[in-house]
Amino acid sequence: AKWATFWTTSALNQRAEAQSTAALKRLQAEASKMVADEEIEEDSGSFLGEADQYPISYWEQYKVLFLRAVHIWVTDPQQAPLILKMLFGLNTILVLLLVGMTPNISKANTVFYYVVSEFTMSMTPLVIIMPEEKAVILREYRNGVFGANPYWLARVSLALCHAVFVATVSTGYVYPLIGLPLTPFPSKVARWWFFQFLYLSCVMMVGLGVGVFSPSALAGIKAVVAIEVPWLVTAGVLPPNNMVRPAVFWLKYPNLFTWGGKLALTIAFSHDGRKAYETLTDSLGFHVGNANSCFVALAICFGVIFVAGQAATTFTLNKGDRSAGARAAPPKPKDGEATHKALGASEGGAGAPEGKTHLNGNGGKHHTDPTNPLLETLLQPPQGEAGAGRSYGAVADPDALEAGVTRTIDIEVRDVSYRHAARPEKLAIKDVTLTFDGGSITILMGPSGAGKTTLLHLLAGRLPGGTYVSPETGLLEPLLDGDVIIDGRHADFATFKKIGTVTPQDEILTEILTVRQTLLYTAELRLPADVSYAEKYARVDAIIAKLGLSAKADNVVGSPLKVGISGGQKKRLSIGMDLLAGLPVMLVDEPTTGLDASAALNVVETLIDLASDLRRTIICTIHQPPWSMVCKFDQLALLAAGCLIYDGAPPGLTDFLVSGGVAIPPNENPADFAMDVLVNEGNAKWLQIREAASGKGPSGTSSLAKKTGAPGGSAKTTSIVASMAGKGGFDDDDDDGRHLVDEPQGYARSELMQFVILLRKFSYIFMVDEDQFPEVFFPSIIAGTIVGIAFHNFGINLFIGGGVLTGTIGHGMIVLNGIILNMPTERELILREFRNGAYSVRAYWFARAVLTVVIAFCIGLPMVFIWYSLMGLTNDTVMFIDVYLGSALNATVFGLMGCIIGLVFKTPLASAQISEPFGAAMAVFSGQILVKRFIKEFLLPFYYGLPISYGFEIAITSVMEDKGDRGDDVLSYFGFHPSNRKRDYLVLFAMVGAWLVIGLAVAESQISGQD
Repeated sequence: AKWATFWTTSALNQRAEAQSTAALKRLQAEASKMVADEEIEEDSGSFLGEADQYPISYWEQYKVLFLRAVHIWVTDPQQAPLILKMLFGLNTILVLLLVGMTPNISKANTVFYYVVSEFTMSMTPLVIIMPEEKAVILREYRNGVFGANPYWLARVSLALCHAVFVATVSTGYVYPLIGLPLTPFPSKVARWWFFQFLYLSCVMMVGLGVGVFSPSALAGIKAVVAIEVPWLVTAGVLPPNNMVRPAVFWLKYPNLFTWGGKLALTIAFSHDGRKAYETLTDSLGFHVGNANSCFVALAICFGVIFVAGQAATTFTLNKGDRSAGARAAPPKPKDGEATHKALGASEGGAGAPEGKTHLNGNGGKHHTDPTNPLLETLLQPPQGEAGAGRSYGAVADPDALEAGVTRTIDIEVRDVSYRHAARPEKLAIKDVTLTFDGGSITILMGPSGAGKTTLLHLLAGRLPGGTYVSPETGLLEPLLDGDVIIDGRHADFATFKKIGTVTPQDEILTEILTVRQTLLYTAELRLPADVSYAEKYARVDAIIAKLGLSAKADNVVGSPLKVGISGGQKKRLSIGMDLLAGLPVMLVDEPTTGLDASAALNVVETLIDLASDLRRTIICTIHQPPWSMVCKFDQLALLAAGCLIYDGAPPGLTDFLVSGGVAIPPNENPADFAMDVLVNEGNAKWLQIREAASGKGPSGTSSLAKKTGAPGGSAKTTSIVASMAGKGGFDDDDDDGRHLVDEPQGYARSELMQFVILLRKFSYIFMVDEDQFPEVFFPSIIAGTIVGIAFHNFGINLFIGGGVLTGTIGHGMIVLNGIILNMPTERELILREFRNGAYSVRAYWFARAVLTVVIAFCIGLPMVFIWYSLMGLTNDTVMFIDVYLGSALNATVFGLMGCIIGLVFKTPLASAQISEPFGAAMAVFSGQILVKRFIKEFLLPFYYGLPISYGFEIAITSVMEDKGDRGDDVLSYFGFHPSNRKRDYLVLFAMVGAWLVIGLAVAESQISGQD
């Protein structure tokens, strides 16, 4: 009230003064407006009226954006280098398949599928790259850096350059090697190059448009299948042109496969003998004489796609951000409840019996039936397991935040040095000796590059070992040397997660969950089974309140493109996840980054309370905190250029600086001043002062060494290098007493319950994330419908196999694309939770694998039912079950392979680039596009090693069995027989089991192997 009154009085005084100059300002404004109007009229001729809105002209914007895009495209290993490798690999496979093959329907199918595979290989990277760069582009566009039109034109120009390169490779490498006709030369080759350039340019512009319009990479890649399947079945090859059904006949015109496929086949098969001509005219129903009109059609498509893409870009860049929304709080359970409600459930209010309301990602409301058996089953919290005891992840009394551990952990670093493998000539840490007493809180400070984060990773055992060649001696020397003593024992760093957690600097969180859901799922994993759900809920509420997140408890975390909680709130939530673990050591990297002064102080005071009240050993790195905050810590460790300059109570830093002849100016932060001095003067002087003041060198005896009876330099020690080389465990000769680190490794929950909790969590995320379930379910329905209509009442002939194959492969690719992008996006979170001891690799892998199987079978049921029914196939339940099982088992193997690809490759783009040649190989080696007898012997392992041939044989033999001689002729053409179905089932089940085992081994190497 006081300040409001003061402001009001001041405002009244200012208003009187302002009125005295109002007339003059109005006159000046009118004059300025007249001048501005004249300038606008002069600039009105600028391209699309944008030149007067930006600091540089339209064409300068275009030039800069184009050069930047080219630079990123060429230098990013996940873009042009990987894309071109995949294209070269695909081209090589097709060359090997087609070389020496005489003209026939199988060769025509393979040439056509080459055109289709170019579509997927060229479009897929763009629908991932564009959404991933959208946050940066939106920031620059909204800040007035450039306009929408030059951005779109720069992107299209890069696409055209890529099309020129790929068309040249195709013309010089693929065209002659697969035996396509070279005469009349050069018109034949020139037509092929121009067709390739025009077709690829259109494809890449489609990819740009879809990518810029898609809200996420997941949505973009699923659009590829949604576009590909309708185009595939209406292009006039699968099925032939004269057999395309009237209901979908119109789709052949806005279809790049129609014009590109016809051009490729007419160029490849014309002037190649009578049999080639008959394949085009009789088998496929092409009119060879009007092939040149396809160039005109592609040119028209080019113009339409360019304009549509430009409009999509302008619309997207001017569209407001979406809100991540919120969800009602999960029901607070009563202690002793027999049945707990789902973590993901919500209720509209106290006592509301029905109508549970959620907010979707756009802020709109949707209703969920509280009795939905699927969600209630998938999201039901586990009831606990018999005989579950406490382990290192448990706390003595987790009733509320005040419950804590019963032991403290002392940590000592002795004479530790470390070199990064990429820069072994420079020591990242040099001869650091430092003690962290149990129950204390230490702040690590220093200029950028001082080694603060490296020291944290050292304590957590996350620094890679190895050797380097010493330039002085020419011998192999270890990158990592020295000793770390934890709880009085020499540490094997594989066991750090037994006693501590690491809170990373980046906010690694699940974007689709709310704050409360994030912590509840963490509590389910980190707290023991004998702690009731009500107790876990109470502890979560206490942590939310302590971290100041109560007002945002039921808000979705969000992402850069879906506004959720703020960056500072995400940081506090990240800390809260590790508070729930209840472990005695916490390493926290930059906990106050992104917080305002009040929130930062609140977080630091929370950590200080944990150290003092709960006896936890906490080590933080903080960038430029106020001195009042620094003084709240028990110990300050100041590093510079990898060397420890000062360690001790924070107030002692002032005396340390004075002893070096440096006086701290009044009102100056001593810590900031010390870092400025170190940057300007270097380390040498201060290392000498430290050594003289302590009476020992940097590696001298520490207080902890004396306390544990291990004097520096004389005790029996095990170096870090020796520990990493495989000694393992802790040295039992140091102390006969019982230590916390002696307890057997384990988890708060059994692996079975970890699996149940993770499966529930992943299932819930899959169901509520608009980039997952809708992007899998709706494309499958659309694809099934289009395939069914395209092959409606097709009869018994060879081309019905194309419909069955398209339905089967479409099912598999939808599952594959739905899985393959999720794995890399959750990689960092999985690594964080695993390293902090939340769950095992086995629990994670089998939860992911089981969800993949469920998705494959559930998504496949309506999809297969739709296309099977619309094709008018036999109304036989057993036959339908055979077709469905063959498709679902094939999709399951697709999905498990996708999980493995997603584990191996660290980015969605790299994973997707691997999936496309994988999908192309599936189609080519299915036994339908290229029948088995035309596959060269040395390529048959691909045919037998991929699941699609077995799934396709099960489906097509079920459809053609008991169809008389015509059915037998179709099966004979494909080389299939109904008696093989039993074998096919056994092989597919064996593949599922084999890929489960292979996937577990890969998960172990990619997750636990990272340590």
